Amino acid sequence: MVGVLAIAEGVGSLASSQVQFYSEVKREKISGDVNGMSGGPVFWNDGNAYGLLGFVKEAMVVEQNANDEMAMVHFICQRADYNLFASWASYADELFRKNEQL
Repeated sequence: MVGVLAIAEGVGSLASSQVQFYSEVKREKISGDVNGMSGGPVFWNDGNAYGLLGFVKEAMVVEQNANDEMAMVHFICQRADYNLFASWASYADELFRKNEQL
């Protein structure tokens, strides 16, 4: 599956469950609809530390001049930290155990 690497700056949002940002991506790297990127991981990095920010909820190309080499891609990221992923896994494990007993 083709992937897209996008780098955005200044996307901090401590209070929000979603983060929106734009990133320039070479048009040649975009094949078809970028909506297929839903669920891809989003990481943060401040130059000294890094971590998981969440996952791509939605992505769309912002229309620009067809001759441009670069396209602007609008990303909506659903914030999710390691503790949230652990609680999802715990919930799934518990649900599996309950269904296993049926």
